[in-house]
Amino acid sequence: LLRPVQVSLEDQPFTRFRSNRVRALLFYLVSEGAGQRQRREALQELLWPGMMPRSAKANLRQTLYELRKLGTIWVSQIPLLLSQPGAVLLNPELPLTADVHQFEQLRRGDASSQAEAAALYQGEFLADFYLPDANPFEAWAASKRGYYQRLMIALLSSLTEQGITARELD
Repeated sequence: LLRPVQVSLEDQPFTRFRSNRVRALLFYLVSEGAGQRQRREALQELLWPGMMPRSAKANLRQTLYELRKLGTIWVSQIPLLLSQPGAVLLNPELPLTADVHQFEQLRRGDASSQAEAAALYQGEFLADFYLPDANPFEAWAASKRGYYQRLMIALLSSLTEQGITARELD
């Protein structure tokens, strides 16, 4: 998600998404983290703002169905999504990796890990993905974009300081 968006299955690009809303929901759930409970009403407003609640609910139900179908392609033994009353979450048992989570973990490590984190940042968050008729989704993506930009600037500053200190010690 920190580059032109790419979904891979066993290191092969995966492009069989029925719609951009399916992709958007997957990106949102992955970014927010597996196991994080997401209220259905909030997801409806995120992806279908201003739509009549009944229609938005039906659209979300269909989008979740499409994601579940994709989950059977990826990992047939483990469900991609877990449903709870009024909520949905990405299954925390999934063997799923995302550059945003790797970036978060590596940036807190030593200089070598921080350099790996910097290498993961190859572009803005969701740089080439837009839902122009979903302002709440776009606002969320812009917020995340700014968050990761600030982290990257702080990371580069830290790496620079470490490099200067190491050079002064030589």
